[in-house]
Amino acid sequence: MASKSNVAGRSLAGVATAILGLCLLLPSSSKADTPTPINYPLSDQTLPLAINNKGDVVGYYYLGGGPHAFLFSAGKYFSFDFRLCCGPAAGTVFTGINDAGQITGFHFDDPLFPFHHGLRLTWSTGELAPIEDDGANETNPRAINDAGDIVGDASLNHNGFLYSGGIFSPID
Repeated sequence: MASKSNVAGRSLAGVATAILGLCLLLPSSSKADTPTPINYPLSDQTLPLAINNKGDVVGYYYLGGGPHAFLFSAGKYFSFDFRLCCGPAAGTVFTGINDAGQITGFHFDDPLFPFHHGLRLTWSTGELAPIEDDGANETNPRAINDAGDIVGDASLNHNGFLYSGGIFSPID
């Protein structure tokens, strides 16, 4: 019977070999392959959540309080805070982006009781649409495909949903 240290040593060696093998299969680095740090300027913390095929990145960052949504595109950062009748929401988060620049995410009104309200934003036109599942306390869009279909979860039994053509369909 092999000792624990021997087994661990062989496992780590196998992992190192697999990683080396993957690196050898990758094309050599060029300037275009250099990773781009995603760090919203002056933020306390930046959390990228999705990327489309064009390299646009969405997520959220913290800067003195609740989360603020961002889009990183063509080397520039764009911030977005959902506006309520009397000022900004307590927080806004972008969770997905497709190649047409449609973004999905959510905002919440109250930092103490952060019920999420879904949204879809077409960045190029500024068109903003609510995504709310009737009967649910909160709606959490998670991703959007190139057809504009959105998947996520709602607090109504924490069921998954597909939002397509303005219609919610449960995913159990």
